[in-house]
Amino acid sequence: MRLVVLVGLVGYLSAQIIANDSVSLGAGYAQSVFYHLATQTKTPVLNDQWHIAFSVEPRSVAVRVNDAVGVKLYLYTKGDTSHWNCAQFDTTGNGWLPYYNSDTAWENGAFNNFQNNFDVGWGIYDMISHNVDGDSIYLLQLPNNQWKRIWIVRLDANGTWTIRYSNLDCSNEQLLQIVKNNYPNKRFVYVDLINNQVLDLEPAQWDLLFTRFTTEVAPGMFYLVTGVLQDKDVGVAEVRGIPVDQSTWQNQPLDSAMNVIGYDWKAFNNQTFSYEIVDSLTYFVKDPNGNVYKLVFTGFDGSSTGNIYFYLEKVLSSTEGARSNRAILGVYQRGDVLNVVLYQLQSQPLTFVLYTPMGQKVAQWRIQGRVGMQTYTLELPSVAQGSYLLQVKSHSYHTAKWIFIK
Repeated sequence: MRLVVLVGLVGYLSAQIIANDSVSLGAGYAQSVFYHLATQTKTPVLNDQWHIAFSVEPRSVAVRVNDAVGVKLYLYTKGDTSHWNCAQFDTTGNGWLPYYNSDTAWENGAFNNFQNNFDVGWGIYDMISHNVDGDSIYLLQLPNNQWKRIWIVRLDANGTWTIRYSNLDCSNEQLLQIVKNNYPNKRFVYVDLINNQVLDLEPAQWDLLFTRFTTEVAPGMFYLVTGVLQDKDVGVAEVRGIPVDQSTWQNQPLDSAMNVIGYDWKAFNNQTFSYEIVDSLTYFVKDPNGNVYKLVFTGFDGSSTGNIYFYLEKVLSSTEGARSNRAILGVYQRGDVLNVVLYQLQSQPLTFVLYTPMGQKVAQWRIQGRVGMQTYTLELPSVAQGSYLLQVKSHSYHTAKWIFIK
């Protein structure tokens, strides 16, 4: 008996093989890459361009450090902002408290990862003025072992950041202001503390960020890893333990945590000294427009090139579907009969065609389509086991889905 497994739920548009794609982080992971799923656009950003990032979204108080290059943040514990005066500022001794970015929520940066009511970490929210006034001094260790001290003075009610920073000996003090409204539709702006520059690095549209980030691998043990983070309006479902050609996103809960994809889709083999991709692992990624993509990693070169390889397939397009009024809801088979569940809003003749991966047509059926969700029965010819493309065509649309016949 043949068994046909639906490789991925198809919604309003055909499943579409987009790419066997790759992203390069460069040798030594020198860059991060913003990735836009709908266009497969890649925007590389050199990691050493910036040190801290300030949110420019309304009502956000997030400030993150560039852990991709090893920037470390410590809370100054010997006094409040009155110690900004050099006569009182004292860095002798130890016991500095390290703070880390959250790897589950973009909103929780190292500077504000510990919030309590009106205390946002780096400052206190004033209910009367609606300003957030900085009450803490921090020390920043930069990749070249340079140190800076920083005081986030204020985020005012109009969305203007005011920041002061200098060397530890109080020399080269800078006063910086960032106006959120100058960066519409961006998440963060990025600050180079060495060259005193504010950088607009994010592309206009992106869904995934291929990068390095810090994660807590065990209680109190933080480690720098290489992987993928998702934008805050992107949902991801992780499907483990099911062959990738059989996994579907139907009934899979979508998670908005930024590290659902994360770094554990690969593992280092100590025998071969190379990375291996975890078997039977699929990610389904829903972008802000409602499109769903199937993402399967296929390779990782490590720090030699920083190359990450993956297969990407669109399995649902709600925008196109709203215009085309059709959806394949399921494909299954018993014996020599293939059943296709199809939804459409109008009656029209349908043509079903079965192709091999090389594009050879092996079967064709013509059936009068009916309104609503209907099951169409197709008698299969004798075909070899393997992957096939099932295409459905009418006078107003065509859609297709890869299936596997055993």
